[in-house]
Amino acid sequence: MKRDHRKFSSRRERELISIIFDSIPVMITFFDASGKVRYVNRTFEQRTGWSKDLLAKGDLVSLCYPDPAIREEAVSFMLSGQPGWKSFPLQGADNSVIHSSWSNVRLSDGSYVGIGIDLTKELLMEERIRSLAIQISRASEMEQQKIAGVIHDRLVQPLVSMKLSLEGLKLDDDVPGPVVSRLEEVIGSMGDLSQEMRKTSHELYPPVLNHLRIDEVIRWLTEQVREQCDFPITIETEGLFPTLGSEKKYFIYLAVRELLHNIAKHADAKSARLNLKADPKEVTVTVQDDGRGFDSTSLAMPSYRKGGFGLFNIQMRLESYGGKLSIHSSPGAGTNISITVTVSES
Repeated sequence: MKRDHRKFSSRRERELISIIFDSIPVMITFFDASGKVRYVNRTFEQRTGWSKDLLAKGDLVSLCYPDPAIREEAVSFMLSGQPGWKSFPLQGADNSVIHSSWSNVRLSDGSYVGIGIDLTKELLMEERIRSLAIQISRASEMEQQKIAGVIHDRLVQPLVSMKLSLEGLKLDDDVPGPVVSRLEEVIGSMGDLSQEMRKTSHELYPPVLNHLRIDEVIRWLTEQVREQCDFPITIETEGLFPTLGSEKKYFIYLAVRELLHNIAKHADAKSARLNLKADPKEVTVTVQDDGRGFDSTSLAMPSYRKGGFGLFNIQMRLESYGGKLSIHSSPGAGTNISITVTVSES
C-alpha cells in the first residue's frame, strides 16, 4: 500500500512539474553534460518554432545557433554553470532572430537546466525609443540653430540699428539736456540688451561653426570655457583635420562643451586636457581630467547627468553616426572620455 502511494505521489509530482514547465511563460531546456538538449518546454517550442520531435533526430543547439562562433560561446556558457544571465541571438525555425537571455542551473547528476527569456519585443521597443530620442535630439539642435539665426538677424540687428539712430539723435544740437540724459540711459540699456541677445545666440549656435574646422572650433570653445569658468585646460592636436558635415561638427561641439562644463563645475578637478586626433577615416576627441572620477560601469553618474546633453545622449548619437564613446574612470582616479566620429556622412 505504501509502495503504491509512493508511486502515485511520484507520478503526481512528475505530472505537476510537467504542467508547470509547459505553462510558465519562459523557455526551459534540459541538457546533458555534453551540451545535448534532452527536453524543451512548450514555451520554447512556441517562441522558436523548433519542435520536441527534433530532439531525437538532430542537434537542436546547431539549429538554434547556426553560426559556429555564437554556438561555441552558447555551449561554453551552458556548461559553465556560471551564475547570472547572458544574451544570445537564437535562430527560429522560420529563420527569424530571437533575442534571448539565458541562465543555467547545474543539477546533482551533472545535467543542466536552462532558463530563457525572449527579449525580442523589448529590444525592438527599446530601439524605437532610441531612434525617437535621436530624432528629437537632432530636431532640437536644428531648432537651436534656427532660433540663434532669428535672434541675430531679426532682433539683434534691428536693435543695433535703433541704438545707432538714437546715438545720432543725441548729438543733435536741438535736443534738450534732460532728453540727452534720458537718451543715454536708453542707449545704454539697448547696448546691454543687444549684448545679452548676441551672447544667447552664440551659445545656441556659435557662428564659428560655419567657417572653422572642428579642431579650430574646439580650440575656440576651450578658450571660452577657460574664461567663463576660470579653469585651466590644455589642448593637443594630431593629424590633418578634414571637413566634417555641419551636423557632426555641431554634435562634437555640444558634446565637448558638456564634458568641459561638467568637469569645471562638478568633477572637483584641478585641470583638464583635450587631445584631438584625426585620420582619413575618423576624428577622435579625448577629454581627460584629474578629478574625483566615478564608477564607469554605469552611465547614470550624478555629476555627469547635470546639463542638457548627458553621456547617454552622447552615446546614442555616436551610435547613430557609426561612432563610439569610450569611458575610463574610477572613484578618485579622474576620468578619460573619448568621442570618435567617422569622417564620412552617415
